[in-house]
Amino acid sequence: MLSVIIITKNEESRIKACLESVKWANEIIVVDQGSTDKTLEIAKQYDAKIFHSDSTDFSERRNLGAEKASGDWLLYIDADERVSSDLKDELFSIFEDSRFTAYAISRRNFIWGEEKKYGPFYPDWVIRLLHKAHFKKWVGKVHEYPQFDGEIGYTKNSFIH
Repeated sequence: MLSVIIITKNEESRIKACLESVKWANEIIVVDQGSTDKTLEIAKQYDAKIFHSDSTDFSERRNLGAEKASGDWLLYIDADERVSSDLKDELFSIFEDSRFTAYAISRRNFIWGEEKKYGPFYPDWVIRLLHKAHFKKWVGKVHEYPQFDGEIGYTKNSFIH
């Protein structure tokens, strides 16, 4: 079972496309930091479980999402990211047979409509898929990263960012 975890604050313009790309997940969890726009209204349309946190600490909010998640696997995605159909298919194969306890997923970064494939923009690896049984916690207030037991794998497919 997969739990998708999204942390939000005023993501009205981006959240729908994000949720649309993960609507196939078993569970969607949104940890919101006081949105005053329609972010939560849109999330409710996707049956997301919504939790509130006033913390400005990104790790604290990501950890709250893990605490509330019921899935065996945790996929963290930001509101401005999308799961492509190829990445979705790859994730299902990972769930069936994996020797890794965490995965780094590259991001295809688009800036002003143009994909950037140089410097820090590609492959732009982020550790975002974690087996809950081996996950410890997220650390760092910003530029946070997860701690976990076991080995890390790397996906062939990317987030769209």
